[in-house]
Amino acid sequence: MIKCFAADTIFYQGQQYTNSTAVFAEGVFQEIVATQKSIATPIFFKNGWLSPGFIDCQVYGASNQLLSEYPQPETLATMVKTFANTGTVLCVPTVATNSTAVTEACILAVKNYIEAGGLGIAGIHLEGPWIAKEKRGAHVAAFIQPITEQAVLHWLQLAAGTWKMVTLAPELCTPAILNLLNKHQVIVSAGHSQANFAQATTSFEQGVTAVTHLYNAMSGHHHRQPGLVEAALLHPTVFTSIIPDGVHVSFEHVRLAAACKPSSLFAITDAVTTTTTGPYQHSLAGSHYASNGTLSGSSISMLQALYNLVHHVKLPLRQAVDMCTTIPATLLQTSYATSIENWIVVDDSLQSAKKIADL
Repeated sequence: MIKCFAADTIFYQGQQYTNSTAVFAEGVFQEIVATQKSIATPIFFKNGWLSPGFIDCQVYGASNQLLSEYPQPETLATMVKTFANTGTVLCVPTVATNSTAVTEACILAVKNYIEAGGLGIAGIHLEGPWIAKEKRGAHVAAFIQPITEQAVLHWLQLAAGTWKMVTLAPELCTPAILNLLNKHQVIVSAGHSQANFAQATTSFEQGVTAVTHLYNAMSGHHHRQPGLVEAALLHPTVFTSIIPDGVHVSFEHVRLAAACKPSSLFAITDAVTTTTTGPYQHSLAGSHYASNGTLSGSSISMLQALYNLVHHVKLPLRQAVDMCTTIPATLLQTSYATSIENWIVVDDSLQSAKKIADL
């Protein structure tokens, strides 16, 4: 069956199409054509635009269910359902530095969810435990560990191909371990790190391909002592995430980063949820979350991130959409946009986003 969806604007793989129609056959994306050349009568969306859905590469839970406190497939299903309501169709559930038992339970939850055919989850993101204590932020110091090849191999075996991403301090990691992670297609991201400029730049040449939440929990941004911040901003290809909530990073600094890295800066929510048990008891503090008095996560959705990028950071809509879709998709090497289930329509006011397959 051929289905066609039209809008004044369609965003796809970094391109902007006007007065166009997206064509799907048996639920698989085929092409974008001029609306007047559509092979079937399209469903036309007024006052909105079409795009593959949002991707969130760093999110910890939803609906009062933090993955590290509820490490089970049902939590992941809740996350997927909750995020879909605001246009996020693919996410990478994240576990902050925790006990070995909790981390492994989360790895198995993601593995079991994916192996059972669960959709909307790209794999797991381990944020720690291999981080610098000096840059731990809200991470619990007692859980921080030195990185060893034995530990990496064990978690690779446990995850069975579902370990998607790791945030670590590259100055604490050997080239051999970076190579091991790369060999198993785990995206290595530098974060919670004391690396100086030279160490960070060298790590990019040795297999670190991303940087986690730019400006937060990292060295640098000093005019006499450049560190990971400057290394990320000046590197031509390293992917770099940022939290555009106006709390973790000022909107002016988001704009600066977007000017430096227009094709490799992408948005994450870093969103947690209210939690009253365990080592990370997140409570809502206005527009963000805090744990033990420390900023611990955001409360935004990817749709709100997009709104902020356009209305507060003052980016062109096309660039903002890329930061929420195309760039993280490129990092994850996912072809998620081939499925009609992963396309959304967003109203022009950026207040609502819905999956077109549900309409």
